[in-house]
Amino acid sequence: MKTVDPTYPRLTRRSFCAMALALPSLAFAHDDHGTADIIADAAVVSFDGTDLTLKLSIYNRSAHAVTLFAVSAPGAMGAEALFVTIDSSTQAEARATLRFEGAVPGIFTAVLDFGEDGQGPVLVMP
Repeated sequence: MKTVDPTYPRLTRRSFCAMALALPSLAFAHDDHGTADIIADAAVVSFDGTDLTLKLSIYNRSAHAVTLFAVSAPGAMGAEALFVTIDSSTQAEARATLRFEGAVPGIFTAVLDFGEDGQGPVLVMP
């Protein structure tokens, strides 16, 4: 009969799975780094066939300033470069124009690129 030494910690399948799920979330807690806490809203300002101008309202709830570098969308030709810095606990507005190859989709998700602070989706309904 096999005996197990109770003083030696055993790595079970359950503990391995629990660690595999928990460790990635701990990486975001390192020194207030990781994805920023951003709330974003998009409103359509103008719409002209294949061009769509958005007014972006962005609220930064994180402890440090973030910079919005670009806005992109599926089907849009390239990303419009923006350099809007939003200080901690403040709101900022920006305008971005997206040019589509064909017709503008009825509903789509635009992606806000904050560089090293991550990316965030915002729903657009023209």
